[in-house]
Amino acid sequence: MAALALMTAACSNEDNAIEQQPQMARGIPFTATISLGNSASTRALEEIAPNGDNPNGRIVATWAENEKVALIYTVGSTTYATPATVTPQTNGTATLSATLQSGAVNGSDVTIIYPASAVDETTKDIKTDFLTGQDGTLAGIAANFDVRKGTGKLSISGGKATVYDGTPGTLVKLENQYAILKFTLQDIRGAIGAADFKASELKVSSSTLNKSFSPSTASGEYYIALPGQTVLNVGAYWLNATIGDKAYVGKLRIDPAFTLGKGKFYPTTVQMATVEDVVLSNGRFAAKGTTTDAVAKITYVVETSAADANNHGLALALGDESPLAAGYGWQEAKSKILSKCASTSKTPVSDASWILPTKAQWGNMVGVNGAGSFAALKTLGLFSGDYYWTSTNYTEEGQAETDADPWWIVDFDENQWGHNNVYSEVSIRLGLTF
Repeated sequence: MAALALMTAACSNEDNAIEQQPQMARGIPFTATISLGNSASTRALEEIAPNGDNPNGRIVATWAENEKVALIYTVGSTTYATPATVTPQTNGTATLSATLQSGAVNGSDVTIIYPASAVDETTKDIKTDFLTGQDGTLAGIAANFDVRKGTGKLSISGGKATVYDGTPGTLVKLENQYAILKFTLQDIRGAIGAADFKASELKVSSSTLNKSFSPSTASGEYYIALPGQTVLNVGAYWLNATIGDKAYVGKLRIDPAFTLGKGKFYPTTVQMATVEDVVLSNGRFAAKGTTTDAVAKITYVVETSAADANNHGLALALGDESPLAAGYGWQEAKSKILSKCASTSKTPVSDASWILPTKAQWGNMVGVNGAGSFAALKTLGLFSGDYYWTSTNYTEEGQAETDADPWWIVDFDENQWGHNNVYSEVSIRLGLTF
């Protein structure tokens, strides 16, 4: 009995030693209705054809079921990104459902980012690299790159929370953070119908932009999402495309600098040029056969994969700098070339530079004109002479230039490469790089 009493006492003492545990902190149920706002473009995007109210057309958006947004708010010194489930409503709004962290304060700031996958876990803001990996389609932007953001205040009462847009009872509107550019490709020659003029690869480049697209199906229309408030500086925006088995090039020039508006849609048609088309003195391209204001004929377009902000193609001047009967030795040729390229005696061309092509550049021109045929290039370039200087030294292996160094020449007479010493009289044909 004594032993039993001891055991009972021990159990009793142990019971008395157990302290009452505090109640577990519970999250705050959150529901709110928000709208898309007035921005042009969310997971379902649809392009609307131009009409009287929208001469450029527009893009409209609809919510998708079970999407998630992120609610960004601070409790104490910790910032949280709580996911909230989206339930679309028939009036274009959406209901958000989530559970906020316990301790969220009534009237505190909250940022809403759509979709939640766009949020950087460290900064609790939109990922800086979120726009990588675009495929050039509107469906691809809708599925992966349509990002919206809005701010408001938390309203917490009776253990439940909602959000309002500064004034109690008002809806928070999410603003699209990106602009959408649409490029419709068109053959500058007009020989190919728009329905058939489709690029299997496209690269868009400028001093600040470099995006490449290789869709599963060739397309004549490409869409690009760029951050809103991006300033498109004055300068050229180049498009290099592979259409069929040919390389094409097109150019947009931004005259006054302007800022892309958030949620805005910018459709434009880009005329694409290729070998045999011409370059005008203002830097624009024109269809082959154009003679008014033409200064050079396109003889090489850089392959789409190799194009960059400074390398898109090459055109040859429409005539020689010296007639066949009065060619130049290399030193004279070099002096003449430098003066021509640096002075107004050679028509300056926007976004392009006059040069004496290198052997490699001549090789590119030969390669695309008759699969290595010098004769085909001679016909295309309307060459009157048989021998033309390149700007490449024959020795090439780091040796210094001297008066006696031989230089590579294009030998149309023998349909091959040649090399002459600097005293030989050889013709000059300038090239235009763009």
